[in-house]
Amino acid sequence: NKRPTPVIDIPHIVAHRGASIEAPENTIAAFRVAGARGAKWVECDVTLSSDDKCVLIHDDTLARTTNGTGPIHQSDLASLRNLDAGGWFSDIYIGERIPTLSDTLETLYFMEMGANLEIKPSGCDPVRLCQEVIAELKASRTLPSILISSFDDVAVAEMRQHMPELPCGWLLETLPKDWKAEYDRLGASALHIDHKALTPVSAAEIVDAGVPLVCYTINDVERAKELFSWGATSVITDDPAKLLMAIPRRPFAANR
Repeated sequence: NKRPTPVIDIPHIVAHRGASIEAPENTIAAFRVAGARGAKWVECDVTLSSDDKCVLIHDDTLARTTNGTGPIHQSDLASLRNLDAGGWFSDIYIGERIPTLSDTLETLYFMEMGANLEIKPSGCDPVRLCQEVIAELKASRTLPSILISSFDDVAVAEMRQHMPELPCGWLLETLPKDWKAEYDRLGASALHIDHKALTPVSAAEIVDAGVPLVCYTINDVERAKELFSWGATSVITDDPAKLLMAIPRRPFAANR
C-alpha cells in the first residue's frame, strides 16, 4: 500500500542557510538573525562527519566557510567543532562553530521556527546519512516543524520509507518532462526548483497539478513577486529581512 503524502505548510519566505546575507551560513548565529528578522523557517544543510555525526555545512570541503581544509567527511566531530565557522564572514562572528543537527533542532524549537532540512550526502553514503538523521529526529525532545529535501533520490526514498510522517521536498535544478511521474513515485510533498529554470508555463504546470512550488534562491523583491504571481508557494532567500518587509504575507496568487 502506498503511504499517504504528508501535507506541507511552509511559510512564503524561508531563510536560506539562515539569514546568510547578514551572518555566516548554516550557523546558529544565522538562524538567530533570521528569526530576529521575522523568518519563521530556515533552510539548512546536513551531512556526516567521519565518525558519522550529523553536522550542518553546505560544501563537500571545509575551506570556504571555515578555517579548516580538506573534505568534510575526513574530519571527526571533535575536529570540526574546533574550527572557526564565522571569521571568514566577519570579525563579528569569529569563534562561531559548525553546529550539530541536535544544536540546530533545539535552537529552532525554542525560537518557534521550522526547518527545511536538506539531506546533503556530498560524498558520504546517503542511506547512512539518512539513518543518522532519522535517529536524531526520533530521539529529539525539541523537534521543530521539519520539511526534508534532497537532490538525492535515494535520500528522499529513504526518508519517506522510515519517517513517512515527514513531508519531503524533491530538489531539482531543471524540470524534466516526466517530472510528475517521478514526483509521485517518490511520494514527495513539494517540488523545490532553481527559480531560473522556471517559466510561467512550467510554473503553471506544477501549480495546476496541485504541487507546492518552492523556488530557490531569490534575493530580488521583484523576482519574488513575479514567482508568487506564477503561483509559487514559497521562496528561499539569503535576505529574509528585505523580502519580508516587501512581501509580509503570501500573495493571493499562490493559493489559486
